[in-house]
Amino acid sequence: MKKNNKEKNKWFYVLFLCLITLLIIFLPNSSKIMLILGAYNTILSIIMLLKYKKSGNLSLLVGIMALIIISYSSSLCFNAIDNARNWQYELINMTENIINLKCFSIFITAIMMSIKNISDKDIKVISIRFNPFIIFFGSIILIYALLFTFERSFGDIYVSNTNPLYEYSLIIFLLVWMYSGDNKVIKFFLLLYAATYSLQGLLFGDRSSAFPMILTVLVLILKDKITMKRVLVFGVCGIALANFIDITRNNQFSTGWINEIINRGLNINTISYSSYAGTQIVRLSEATSYAEKSKHFVKYTFSYIVGGKNEEALDYLARKNNLINAGGGMTHSYFYFWGGYLFVLIAGILFGIIINKIYSSSSRICYYLQILIIAFAIRWLVYYPIAFFRTTLFIPLVAYTICFIADNMCRKQKNILRGIGD
Repeated sequence: MKKNNKEKNKWFYVLFLCLITLLIIFLPNSSKIMLILGAYNTILSIIMLLKYKKSGNLSLLVGIMALIIISYSSSLCFNAIDNARNWQYELINMTENIINLKCFSIFITAIMMSIKNISDKDIKVISIRFNPFIIFFGSIILIYALLFTFERSFGDIYVSNTNPLYEYSLIIFLLVWMYSGDNKVIKFFLLLYAATYSLQGLLFGDRSSAFPMILTVLVLILKDKITMKRVLVFGVCGIALANFIDITRNNQFSTGWINEIINRGLNINTISYSSYAGTQIVRLSEATSYAEKSKHFVKYTFSYIVGGKNEEALDYLARKNNLINAGGGMTHSYFYFWGGYLFVLIAGILFGIIINKIYSSSSRICYYLQILIIAFAIRWLVYYPIAFFRTTLFIPLVAYTICFIADNMCRKQKNILRGIGD
C-alpha cells in the first residue's frame, strides 16, 4: 500500500512539474512577466525555507539557494532598471532576457521538487579518523596553494582567482580536517589557515574564494546545530559583507557606505552580472546551429573529467561574437544553449536527484560531498555547470578515493607491524 502511495506521489510531482514548466514557457515574453516570475521565485523561496527548516546541512544549502533566488528576483525582476549597468540596460526588455528568467524559474522549480525533506533526527555527526600521512602531505599542498597560487593585485575591477590548485585547496582542507581525528592542535592550525585563506581573498576582493571557505568552516563548527534561523542570519550578514567588499574594491568607499549597503539590500551584483551574461548566452544560442551546439555539449561534458579551456566557456564565445558580458552565465543558460527548455528541465531534475541522494545519506563520503555542495553553491548555481559536476563532485571523489586508499594501506601496514611485534 505504501509503495502504491509513493508511486502515486511520484507521478503527481512529475505531472505538476510538467504543468508548471508549460505555464512558465507559454507566458508572453513581455516586461510585465518579469514581475510575475519574480513573485513566483520569491514565493518558492519562502516555501523552500519553511519546508526544509529542520534538515541539518540541507537547511543550510536551501537557505543559500533561497537567498540567491530572492536576490536574483529583487535585482532582475523588481528593480531591474535601478540595478542595471550601462551595457545591461538594452538587455532588460529583450525577449532573450525574459527567456533567461523563465529558464531560471524552471531550473530552480525542478531542483526543489526533486529533493525530499530530511528530518534532523536522521542526521548523524560523522565519525572521524586520524591519519598523519594524509595530514602531512595535505598540509604541504595547502601551504603551497596559499602562498604561491593566489593572484595578489589591487584594482578597481572584479577580481576572481582562477588558479585550479587554489580553488581545489578547499577540498584538501576538508579532507585534512576529516583525517585529523580529535587532535585539537591540528584543528586549531586548520582554523588559522582557513582564516588566513578567507582574509586573503577578502583583502584582494576575491569573494568567490573566501566565501566557500567560510561556509565550509561554518558547517564543520556548527555540525548538527544548523537551524534555518542561523542560516538566514549568516546569509544576510554574508550579503552585506559581499556588498561592502564590492564598494571598497571599486573605490566607492566613503562616509555613506552604510547607506549604500542598506540601499542594496539583498541585491548582489555578482548575480545580476552573471544573469545578463546568461541572457547573452541565450542570444548566442539563436545564432548557433544545432550541429555546433551538439559538438560543444560533447566537449563540455568531456571536460568534466579531463578539464577544458577558457575558450570553450559560453561566456567567452558570447564575447567572441560581440555579445558584451562580464563572465559567468548561470548554469541554466548553458543547458538552454544546448537543448532549450527541455534540457533546462532535465538538468534541474538531475541536480535535484543528485542532491537528494547525497543529503539523504549519513555516510562519510556523502557528508564530505554535502559540505562541498554547500561551499560551492554560489558557483554551481550562478556561474556554470562544470562547477557542480567537476569542482563539487568529480575532483572531490577522486581526492577522497586517494585518501581512502592511503588510509587503508596505512592501517594494514600498522596491523602487520603490530603482528610482527607480537
